Amino acid sequence: RSSKLSSSNTASSLASRRKNLIRVGEIALDALGAIAFELYGRPKDVENVKNPVDLFKSLLPEKTPESARENGIRLLESAKEASAAGDYKLAVKLYTEALEGAPMNWKISQAALEGRDIARRSVMSSGEKDPMEAPNDSVKQWIWGRGLRWPFHYLIILALAQPLIFPDPPLDVQGTKERASLGKAKASKQIVIGLS
Repeated sequence: RSSKLSSSNTASSLASRRKNLIRVGEIALDALGAIAFELYGRPKDVENVKNPVDLFKSLLPEKTPESARENGIRLLESAKEASAAGDYKLAVKLYTEALEGAPMNWKISQAALEGRDIARRSVMSSGEKDPMEAPNDSVKQWIWGRGLRWPFHYLIILALAQPLIFPDPPLDVQGTKERASLGKAKASKQIVIGLS
């Protein structure tokens, strides 16, 4: 009988390890997906990334210089005025300059990508050739939005990591499982509040 119990414990231990490895793999996949979306979607090129340290540094937030930020805002306003006046080619040029001047400023870049996409469509709807001949800006904007800034990556990782951080207690202790699950819920709530 004791040999049956020990083989049952061994089997459950192996199953638990397997589940934990799968969870770690899922966490890694989600993190890699966020990084891939960030690198593909953001306007700034990644040609300066030569090694893993450069890659990590490129993922950290960058402060946009105040002069570049102010110039980007001015260019956005000018581009909106050009669009309102019907000069869509000039609007595309101004949106592109705003994007190049402050590529890592989220608000300016998103507004420039969205505005440039609308201006490009307006140019093409009048029968002219696309002034950029580049991929659709709205697609790049959507993909960048699902990069590291997308909060659900962190919630998904938290949900996947929760059983690793707070493992279930043994079943043979009366009442412990209920208390442990309440503790997990409280800890998860605090982590989610901390992330937001």
